Order: sequence, then C-alpha cells, then structure tokens
Amino acid sequence: MVAELIGELDGGQEQALRSHMRGWLQRALSTAAPDWNAVETAIANCTSRAGAGGWREVVYVPSPLSLARAMCLLVDPSVDPSSVGGRDSLAGRIRRDYQEQFERELARVYDRQVRERVRAEVFAALGAPFRDGEQVADAVAEALSGGPLSGDPDGVQQAAWSVVQHFAYQPMPWEQEVDYGVPTSRYRTRLPLPNGRQRDAGRQEWRWWLGGLWEAAWSAYATFFAGYGPAGISRLAWVEEFCTAQSADFWLPYHDFTLISQRPVVLGTDNDQLHCADGPAVAWPDGWELYFWHGTRVPGWVIHAPTVKAINVEPNVEIRRCAIESMGWETYLDQARLSLVDTSDDPGNPGCQLLLYDVPEHVWGEPVRVLLATNGSPERDGTRRRYALPVPADMDTALHAAAWTYGLTSDRYAALVRRT
Repeated sequence: MVAELIGELDGGQEQALRSHMRGWLQRALSTAAPDWNAVETAIANCTSRAGAGGWREVVYVPSPLSLARAMCLLVDPSVDPSSVGGRDSLAGRIRRDYQEQFERELARVYDRQVRERVRAEVFAALGAPFRDGEQVADAVAEALSGGPLSGDPDGVQQAAWSVVQHFAYQPMPWEQEVDYGVPTSRYRTRLPLPNGRQRDAGRQEWRWWLGGLWEAAWSAYATFFAGYGPAGISRLAWVEEFCTAQSADFWLPYHDFTLISQRPVVLGTDNDQLHCADGPAVAWPDGWELYFWHGTRVPGWVIHAPTVKAINVEPNVEIRRCAIESMGWETYLDQARLSLVDTSDDPGNPGCQLLLYDVPEHVWGEPVRVLLATNGSPERDGTRRRYALPVPADMDTALHAAAWTYGLTSDRYAALVRRT
C-alpha cells in the first residue's frame, strides 16, 4: 500500500520554517570562517559518493578568481578524467547525486504543491543576494578572458602561483610544460589563455564549480525538510553533508584534489541584494573585489567617481542607470544640463514635485524623456528617495508622464489620493 503524500506543513513546521530561513540567511551572509574540518570531511564524503576515491588533498585559495587562475595554470583537461564539462564532471556528478536524489526522495513523502511552496518561500527569502553568485562567476569568466595575470590584484597572482608551486615543489616558467609527479594525474603549467580558443576553454572550465555559499537557498530548502520532516524520513539526513560542503565559497573538485575558495571578508547587502554605496559589496582576502549597486554588478567608477562624461559614454544602459543613481539624479540632471520640459505638483504624493526633462538622443541611444519623482514610501532611514523613469519622448507634461508610468490617463492620475 502506497502511503498518502503529505499535502501541508503542520503548525510546528510552519513556525520552524520562518526561523530556519532567518538562520540560513544570517549564516550565508556571515563573513566568519566556517568549520573547515567539517567542510573537508563533507567534501571527502561528497567526492567519494560521486566515485572519486584514492589520494585526495584540499588546497585553499583566498578567492574564486585565485581558484580559477590556479586551475588554468595547473590542470591539463586532456589528462585529468574529471575535467569534462557539465554533468559528467566530478562537480556535475556531485550536484546530481545529491540534489536530484534528494528531490526524488522528497517526492515520495511530500505532495508537489507543498514542495513547491516551501521552495518558493525559501528562495524568495534567500534568493536575491545569492542569485548574484552568477554575477560573481561571470566576473571570474571575464577576468579569465583577459588572459595574463598582470591585471589581477597582487594577492591573486601570489595565491595562484603558490598552488602551482605546491604541486611542482619549485617555481616554473610560463612556457615550460612540466610533469608534476602527482600520484594519480599529470598537471601542466601553460600560458594563461593566450589565444581566443584557450580563453573560451578557460571560461568553460571555470563553470565546473560548485557554488558554496552562493547556493545557500537550495541548502536552506533541503535542510528544512531533512531537519523538520516527519518521523521516518531520516534517510534525507545525508543531504546535510552536501550542505556542509557548501559552507565555503566556490569549490572545484578533481579526482585527487579539491580547490576551495575562502569566504569573502566583505559582503554588503541592502534589501537582500548585493549593494554598497561607498565601496566594494564583495571582497576577498587576496584583494579581489566586486562592486554592486542594488544587485547589479558595476565597475568601480560607478561607486567611487561617477561623472556625467563617464555615464554618457558607458554603453551598458543598466550600468548607466546605476551610475546616475549613485551620483544622484538631481546632481546628474543639473550637471548634464538637460532641458527641463515641465514641472507639476504630484497629486499622488502631496508636497512633492514632478519634473520632466528632455534627454538628448546621444545620451540614451534613442529619443527619450526622463521623469524625476519622489518615492511615495520612505526608506528604512526615513528619507524619501528621488528616482527617475524614462518615458516616451512624446510625453508633453510631467503629469502626463507620471500617469503613463501607472497606465492611467492624466485625469485619473490627478484624482489619486496617494500613491506608493
């Protein structure tokens, strides 16, 4: 007889879910070092489960970029059997063995509706800052596409070469191919991606990682069911070791060693998105750092020195928008000397004004006007944020433009008591 699937959480589980999510968010955003002994044990179990036994060594690097640089210098993918992209790589098998098997086991106990509901809630609570892990990975891939180490922080160069020297036991010149004598595989130094084909290979190899803290949403989802499920589903508890392994930053397993990146020393967020208004939002011990503006990765100048000239020549519209917000719309509009088309009191936001500006086509790449308005709801610090919205170039009044952003006519917008 097939047991009936559980279709809803009980009261205790509902209460536990809230505290569980808060605990995982705090854990994931922490810059404190994890229990590295527990992480190493968990990684050993994960790789063994995926079929990689024998001699194994854990090598720590200070950042994901150091990890990727060391990988490109060290590993010859034509020799190491784990160096096959996607699901067939060791990282791919580990992910498949844990995540896919866990989902199958969970489906035997819980109805699809309750599984999807819990997953949606957990990913909504933890997903925003950690979806940005893809942007971190993109930053690494872009650095790899640049080739030589000279553009990296000194700490990245030193960390990458220390890994090479760890296996080689002596410094090696860039050009020389060397058999390092590692017990079960051969590793070679090679010029760091000197041509387009090798640059593409480097970017692809980097994608073999496991996401560590950047995949905290899935870990929180899985450990909730493993820890708070009904009696009799203790068979789900093995997923804890995978989630413990994910306590690091990115990590990259091979058949006889694993590269592990340390966690960031800076991890700034706002409204659960990576963000810092006056410095890097994420930084690692080797000096590598990334800048984010409300979840969008941006160049450092956007935070430290936004100027009208830099904004106007920036080809990426999203980065341009972030830079203007960093600079402040009022400052930008004043310094850019944009033409004021119309002003109006905001009927949906008493005491505030709407300002409509004309933006030259060369600034945005197309004819457009910008409406400067004030947020109807205060920020956490009590201030009211000024923001601007692009509107069609044929908007003739500020009131018309404001109504258009809400899908209303001017008359209906003018009748609003208060918007948010």
